[in-house]
Amino acid sequence: MSATMKDVARLAGVSTSTVSRVLANHPAISAETASRVRLAMQQLNYQPNQIARSLSNRATHTIALIMPDPANYPLMNPFFVNAIRGVSTYARKHQYYLLLTYPENHNELDLITDLIGSRRVDGVILTTVKKDDTATAQLEQAQLPYVVIGHPYHDEKARFAKKPGGAGEAAHPVDKQTLISSLNKSGKKRILAK
Repeated sequence: MSATMKDVARLAGVSTSTVSRVLANHPAISAETASRVRLAMQQLNYQPNQIARSLSNRATHTIALIMPDPANYPLMNPFFVNAIRGVSTYARKHQYYLLLTYPENHNELDLITDLIGSRRVDGVILTTVKKDDTATAQLEQAQLPYVVIGHPYHDEKARFAKKPGGAGEAAHPVDKQTLISSLNKSGKKRILAK
């Protein structure tokens, strides 16, 4: 049976509300008390219940990474594999989980509507860019944070990541030599490539 917050509180000699405050990094908790609670958590191998935490703080600590239609074999494309790896590594480093998903029947709006309505995620990363994309408008209207890989057409509010060389091109695979050549042309000379 897994340890509970009550077990941690008992071992640390504090109340369950103090354990909760330590988990939330509340400034009113002394460093000594926080250390004692974290030691008890470690000794008991305590894992906070993420569902209960998301109900109390209204955050899921989950980011949706929306992939292209699997019929296009995005997992065979090194661009998408590297995007998944990079986003996953960054998310875990910041205590977030990654929800890897894709729109069924090319219906991205239904997927985004579901993600917004269910409050399943705290943010969205779109891996494809489309001209006159209504997905970004829908995310903006819902005030759900999002990032677009590639340059979003006519969307000054979007945060985006793109490869050097032009708008919208990051949605397509880029081989290493093309990327290095593009960086060289833009004046970058010291490039580390594996």
